[in-house]
Amino acid sequence: MGCDWNKTRAGYRGGLYLLLVMMLGWAVGCPAAQSLVWKKDTDKVSANIQSAPLEEVLNLMSEATGWEIYVQPESEQVVNVKFQDRPASDALKLLLGGLSYAVLPQAEGPSRLLVFRTNISQATELISPKRDPKDDTSKPIPTELVVTLKPGVNIDDIAKKVDGKVVGRNDELRTYRLQFETAEAAEKARKLLSEDPEVTKVESNYNVERPPEIKPVDLSSVPELSLKAESPANDCEKVIVGLIDTSVPRTGGSLDGFLLPQIDVAGPGPTSYTSPPHGESMASTIVRGADFSSGGKAKISILPVNVYGQNVQANTYDVANGILQAIKAGAKIINLSLGSEGPSPYLAEVIRLGQAQDVIFIAAAGNRPTTTPTYPAADPKVVAVTASDRTGNLASYANRGEFVDVIAPGSTIFQFNGQRYLSSGTSVATAYVSGLAASMADPCNKSYSAVEAQIRKDLSVRK
Repeated sequence: MGCDWNKTRAGYRGGLYLLLVMMLGWAVGCPAAQSLVWKKDTDKVSANIQSAPLEEVLNLMSEATGWEIYVQPESEQVVNVKFQDRPASDALKLLLGGLSYAVLPQAEGPSRLLVFRTNISQATELISPKRDPKDDTSKPIPTELVVTLKPGVNIDDIAKKVDGKVVGRNDELRTYRLQFETAEAAEKARKLLSEDPEVTKVESNYNVERPPEIKPVDLSSVPELSLKAESPANDCEKVIVGLIDTSVPRTGGSLDGFLLPQIDVAGPGPTSYTSPPHGESMASTIVRGADFSSGGKAKISILPVNVYGQNVQANTYDVANGILQAIKAGAKIINLSLGSEGPSPYLAEVIRLGQAQDVIFIAAAGNRPTTTPTYPAADPKVVAVTASDRTGNLASYANRGEFVDVIAPGSTIFQFNGQRYLSSGTSVATAYVSGLAASMADPCNKSYSAVEAQIRKDLSVRK
């Protein structure tokens, strides 16, 4: 078997090194598997790294430690080290050779490692850990298609013609999710469906990012809510936030009073939890955002819409259907603390229909500090939220760029089954903005679009 240079990333930027090998006639063999073990409990490090470029080593360090690592651009060196159970300070010197570095603990989020040649301020290029291919939301789900039909056409007949299985239905919008045995079968079906006069549209379905890990924290208490769960005096006073996310379990705490019966789009969630699901932290943050913004006077309800089921990922088709069900149940504020790098026309159409009904959409910009658009946040009809750190500046992990509209705090602390937890990210910032929108809402006297306009103005990002 030959060397897979793209996977091993042998040399700076992988393919560049291979090109130099071919041009200069260097004799090389396949690189050995690199090993880096970082024992967090003892802060001891073991490594066996042979002829690895700096970028690969920094990737290994990021994966092993969870640190955010920034390097000065054009810092290049080849690393050859082998050691066992060395203190972290010694290990860093051996791994980084003649480069300077600084480890900066952060009050919010992971520690930051800055690697530089000339000046610490030049360590500006973020090293991102390798993605699991299943987490790459920029690429379509290869075995699925989303199909929209003309009125009166039967999806089961269409699916039979292309050997597809119907795994999602929206008869109202005549849009369906088809699944195929292989990617090749899906591509063959795409061509046939695109030529079928009974088919209006054929598009891809995309995975939605996995919810981030939520970490326990050692705190004596979490501030009590001033906000009380109260039933509105009449329908005009109802303010319902549709939380499109994971399950939100009822735990017997004060949050339960704000929760409406959950809608399960992708099947029921787990029956028990050893740690809080993402939806739990978002629901808590929405309530705290409304509590703080209104001085304890807001009257809100949260409608949990579980689009993950028991899966680690959702998809854009289920997110769109979750939004529709939330709107039908009365939600006027839709919290989307999730995202995908793949644009979904079906999801965009659902958002357009919702906006026409005076619904506000608030979505997370993403936690990869790039300007790459994340959807649905990048939809111009959606309020795209990025995160600030405790000083009010853009958080180091947060997406930025022209598609981002507003900024809000990116961390929250909440309680789950007697334990305190810290949740951070643009998803948290999104939930805070949804809570603010709920506290500002006055359905009896003003439109939700007026609330959205005020939020866009008051929390705008300087571009």
